[in-house]
Amino acid sequence: MPPDWATASAILDGGYAAWQQAKYPTATAVPAITSGTLSELKMQPRIVDASFVQAHLGKPGYAVVDARLPAFYSGERTGGSTDQPHLKGHIKGAISVPFADVVDGEQKLKSADEIIATFKAAGLKSGDRAVVYCHIGQQATVVALAARSVGIDAVLYDGSFQDWSQRGLPVESTK
Repeated sequence: MPPDWATASAILDGGYAAWQQAKYPTATAVPAITSGTLSELKMQPRIVDASFVQAHLGKPGYAVVDARLPAFYSGERTGGSTDQPHLKGHIKGAISVPFADVVDGEQKLKSADEIIATFKAAGLKSGDRAVVYCHIGQQATVVALAARSVGIDAVLYDGSFQDWSQRGLPVESTK
């Protein structure tokens, strides 16, 4: 049974192909527009900037999480472009949880137990708030979503390592 979209917010895990494979209904007709009433929107800050990351680096209760592939985290590879390469390595003190470790081969989120084990193995402590980044924010969105799906409070560092590198902020590498 497909989710009740009127009362839920979700990601189309596996995309349209997974929807079709599950034999959920599809339509091509555009439904009639109906009026409705929305409750007041209460925003929770889920996007942070470099100042927030700097202010919380190494602070108890916060874990800065690098969602890039291990070769970028280690400094073996660099992101960015030829004319504007990123610094090599990762934000000093960050832990590594590559986006590929929270999804399966079909790009669906792994089970809750697997996601929790991945964060725990990376060094995230119970109750920590994850501050997630990647190259520019796309891969980090997947890791933040995975974290939130298992009850870990997570925010996204908008601009991510590109922003950090352009600012010349402290990095470290393992290579």
